[in-house]
Amino acid sequence: MVTRQDEQEGPHLAPPSPSGQVLDDKLVFAKVHTLWGVLCTYAEIMHIKLPLKPNDLKTRSSAFDNFSCFMKVLQVDENIIKPEQEFFTALLEKSCVNDFYIQDRDTFFNPATRSHIVSLNRV
Repeated sequence: MVTRQDEQEGPHLAPPSPSGQVLDDKLVFAKVHTLWGVLCTYAEIMHIKLPLKPNDLKTRSSAFDNFSCFMKVLQVDENIIKPEQEFFTALLEKSCVNDFYIQDRDTFFNPATRSHIVSLNRV
C-alpha cells in the first residue's frame, strides 16, 4: 500500500542541464531521482535479489574442460571485456539492508532496476 508520504517521497524529475547533450528539439533527457528508502521498499515488495557478499568459492572442473580447445574460440578477450565479479544474492529486506554488499548507495541499484522501480511507483 502506498501512503501519501511515499507519494511525496516518490520519483522526482530533474530538469535537463543546459550543458547536457541535445540530440533533437523533440527529444529531452531528464534524470529521475528516487530516495533510498523508496528504492529499498519497492525492491522488497518486488522480491528483487541483490548482492549479499562476493562469491569466494572456486569453480569445479566440468566435462567440458576436455574440449577447451573448441571452447577457446567462444571465449571473450578479457582485455576488451573485463570479467564481472560474482556475488551471492538474496532477496532484499529493509530490516537486513546492512547485511548486503553496499559499496555506494548510488550504484547499489543498477539503472535497469531503478527504472523498473520508478515505473512501478508511477502506477
